[in-house]
Amino acid sequence: MKADEENESYNEFKWLDLKKVKVIRLPDAYTINRYHIGSYVEGIPEVWEGLYRWGKSREMISSSTLMIGIPRNNPYITPPEKSFYDCRLAVSAKGDEDEERFPFKGGRYVLVEFDEPVCYEDRGTLIECYSELYSYWLPQSGFRYLGNPIELIEMKEDEDHLTLQTRIYAIALPIEPD
Repeated sequence: MKADEENESYNEFKWLDLKKVKVIRLPDAYTINRYHIGSYVEGIPEVWEGLYRWGKSREMISSSTLMIGIPRNNPYITPPEKSFYDCRLAVSAKGDEDEERFPFKGGRYVLVEFDEPVCYEDRGTLIECYSELYSYWLPQSGFRYLGNPIELIEMKEDEDHLTLQTRIYAIALPIEPD
């Protein structure tokens, strides 16, 4: 690398489209949770499918239902077989007594929405977007990162085959000041 290249700040975003980065406010919510332990590339769509079908059968799913995925571990540090992932379906505060409701803390988030939602098998793309968001956008933004990132999930039904397609349409980081 040339000496003048070393002194230049990073300003070329390969994965992150800066025009798609925005600060939003997500509402506080209650969620029904399911968990996945293992690779972030395999198995999570099946957990989502079970949760989605559970919610759909109880008429808890609409086009505006918030579905939040939360990767709990850094894939650069934690081995895939020990990684935790939360699948959360936003619901009303009261309802089915057999299912415990867990609070989801809303607030201010930096959000990146993708033109084409990303499949779990394409986790490498997400990791690169997270990396650029954490390492380059966040330090220059004036915001401070508060906790685990979240992934906003879309479920598409193929009624002809009774199958579901699970994809990530956006990633977000909780930030402050709120």
